[in-house]
Amino acid sequence: MLSTVVLTLMLAPAGDPDMHDPPVHAQDAMECPVHYHNLFGVRGIGVLAFDLGEGGDALPEGGFGLAYERTLVPSWLELEVSTNALFAEHGVVLPLDIVLKKPFHVSHRFDPFVGLGAVIAFGVGEERFVAPGAIASGGMYVWASTQWGWSFELDFAAVKEPEDWLLELEFASGPVVRF
Repeated sequence: MLSTVVLTLMLAPAGDPDMHDPPVHAQDAMECPVHYHNLFGVRGIGVLAFDLGEGGDALPEGGFGLAYERTLVPSWLELEVSTNALFAEHGVVLPLDIVLKKPFHVSHRFDPFVGLGAVIAFGVGEERFVAPGAIASGGMYVWASTQWGWSFELDFAAVKEPEDWLLELEFASGPVVRF
């Protein structure tokens, strides 16, 4: 009789299998069902630039950009390479940013991050120049599905242009896809 009860319990349906498995958190990048290692984005950009050599006047700029991101160490380190086209009163500036990012995968819908990196800006308008600099960024990805989302990013950059230092406060936002 006891063997019949044990055999019945062993052969009975287990119910919902998800109830027995621990939940997968977004931090478990290797097991996360929505974790991808590549990201591509398009964004609109607004910049407020402060030229330290001309009395600190604010120079507004705007434009668009493209970004590619690759996971280097899951849940710990990502590399973003982005290029932008900014339209200012003195011409077009094409900055190239290389940023190492620390992601914080708090959920499958929200991925905040912080980052540090280098920027090199190419002036192709009236003034032609190459300007090196540094950039710090913070932002968040908001995911509408497993692959499609929207990025929000705020950057601070210091760039050494030919005459003086330029400090830039930049906001970028746009659609992203991960694959």
